[in-house]
Amino acid sequence: MSIHVTPKEGKWQVKKSNGEKAFRVVDTQEEAIGIAKDVAKNQGTDVKIHSARGHVRAGMNYSNAKKAASPAAKALSPKEQKQKDKADKKAAKQKAKADKKAAKQAKKAKK
Repeated sequence: MSIHVTPKEGKWQVKKSNGEKAFRVVDTQEEAIGIAKDVAKNQGTDVKIHSARGHVRAGMNYSNAKKAASPAAKALSPKEQKQKDKADKKAAKQKAKADKKAAKQAKKAKK
């Protein structure tokens, strides 16, 4: 399975070779290539970069990248990053709520 950067309606999409739906659709090919590289490194596969006309113009192989990467350096797929961001946001919201409650209780205790 390869990760492909292909044109889509004036934008650029990143998708698996067998996938119908794109991981991401972005404005520039450069941004799409960066995303594709991260996904390919994480999955230990290759990237195929298509021209604006749809023909493969370049490729990169990251089949050894997954073996060489340490667990701490693991790049997240766009879906995993979105889930992590959502969880981080939820945790920050819960912490802010707990801090506000603690401050209110401290203020109440002073009275």
